[in-house]
Amino acid sequence: MSILYDLKYFITQLKPLWSGSEKYTFDWNAEKITCRPDLTVGTYNVNYGLSSYVSARDKVVCALKQMDTDFILLQEVNKEWTEVLRHGVGNLYPHMVFCETGMESSGMGIIGKYPFDSRVVDTNKAVEGSCFQTLIATTTVKDVTLCLVNVHLRPPVNPTASLTSPSGTDAFRLNEVRYITSHLDLSLPTVIAGDFNEQEAAPASILLSKTFSASSGSLIPTCKETHRWPFAGTVLMKRLDHILGRNIAMKTAGVITGFENVSDHQPVVAAFIFDRAE
Repeated sequence: MSILYDLKYFITQLKPLWSGSEKYTFDWNAEKITCRPDLTVGTYNVNYGLSSYVSARDKVVCALKQMDTDFILLQEVNKEWTEVLRHGVGNLYPHMVFCETGMESSGMGIIGKYPFDSRVVDTNKAVEGSCFQTLIATTTVKDVTLCLVNVHLRPPVNPTASLTSPSGTDAFRLNEVRYITSHLDLSLPTVIAGDFNEQEAAPASILLSKTFSASSGSLIPTCKETHRWPFAGTVLMKRLDHILGRNIAMKTAGVITGFENVSDHQPVVAAFIFDRAE
């Protein structure tokens, strides 16, 4: 069964090549005007390896400015990236916090327009097979206290880099989300976002969907990927970057286009409305 699962996973990565990915459009500014959100959140894995390339740095800064959300949850933020971000978008996002374990790809960051408190959950130490920490922020926006959870789950690769890598690492991601959610106050409006390293139909994402009913994946057309990876003369396209919400309504979500060939990941944004029913 695992071989069939992994073969299906591989084939679905090729689907966007013929299903209209290049025709996808998303006018984020118009969407915000239409839905008048209480909160906007973005996620972007900036790729630690790009931090030394000026042209890539400039494009990532441009992407962050176009995202223009209240908060952005960032992955693979190494020390070079933190300096780029402070100088490039510090005026737009004056509140920043970063953490990393020493491995360059481990860096996590949250940047925002509102002040927030943050804490680190050492998922990488507590869960077998986990590689990255989890960065959690608590903030108040429009008199509503809420939680933001920045995740970077285990990559779908194993030492053999075989076709069975996805199913062979599913259990790690499943245990990661179990551990992470056990550290959350789920009575609060909560947004969990980041690089899940798996698509919506994978086990960890399915488990999260039972607790977090709002999902960017349900609002972004299935033809649109969030991740591209060159492979054997073609490009694999996957939906690895997600934004989920609990006790908060997601009104719209999309992928900021024009940055498909900067980082291997693409910037994803979502707009929320608070449920103020008493």
